[in-house]
Amino acid sequence: MIFRKNCTRVAIWTIMIILLGIITGCAPVYVPNTLNVPLLGEKGQANVAATAGVSGVDLQGAYAFAKQMAGMFNLSYMAKDKDNYNNHFFLEGGIGYFLKMGKSGRFDCYAGYGWGRAEATTNNDTLHPRSDYHRFFIQPSIGIVTNYFDGAFSLRVAYVNFYNTLHFSGQSKVFLEPVLTGKFGSKSLRFICQFGLSLPMSKIIELEDSFEPIILNLGLQYSLRKNH
Repeated sequence: MIFRKNCTRVAIWTIMIILLGIITGCAPVYVPNTLNVPLLGEKGQANVAATAGVSGVDLQGAYAFAKQMAGMFNLSYMAKDKDNYNNHFFLEGGIGYFLKMGKSGRFDCYAGYGWGRAEATTNNDTLHPRSDYHRFFIQPSIGIVTNYFDGAFSLRVAYVNFYNTLHFSGQSKVFLEPVLTGKFGSKSLRFICQFGLSLPMSKIIELEDSFEPIILNLGLQYSLRKNH
C-alpha cells in the first residue's frame, strides 16, 4: 500500500512539472529524445516503450541478441499548432554491451547514430529556424533491476551536426545529457518516469533558446524478460 501511494505521488508531481514546462517553455530546434535505458541482463530479453513529455511522443525498443550484446531503436515525433510549436522527427539506432552484476545490478553502454529534422517558431518570432541534423551518441548507464522497480543513472554524450539550416548557425555541438530513470510496476509492464538535463558544451550565440535543456517524460514499458 505504501509503495502504491509513493508511485502515485511521483506520477502526479511529474505530470505537473511536464505541464508547467509545456506551458512556459520555448520552441527550440534541438529537442533531446527520451533516453532508451533497457537494463537488459540475459540473451533473448526484449522491451518496447512509449513515452510522452517535453520531447513529444517517443517509441523505443531493445533486444539482447547475444549473451552480452543488444541493439536498440528510438523514434521521436512532435507536432504543435502554428502559433507556438516545435515540429520534429527523429529516428535512431544503436548497439551496445551489457553486464549483469549479481542478482540486481546492471551496467550497459550503447553507441549509435540518428537523423532528425526540426522547425520552431513562437508567437513573437517572425523567424522560423529549422535544420536537419545527424547525431552520434555514446550512453553508459548503471542501475538496479528488481521485481517491482528499476532505477538507473545514465549519461548520454551526443555529437549533433546541424545542416540544411535556415535562420540557424548550423554549427556542430556536443551535449552532455545526465538522466535519472525510474520504472515501477510488474515484471512485464512498468510505468516509466525520466528526468534529466541537456547541456551544450559551447555557448549558443545566435539562438540561445533553440536548444531544449530539459529531458522529462512519462510512459509505459512492456518487457519480455527471464526470471532474475
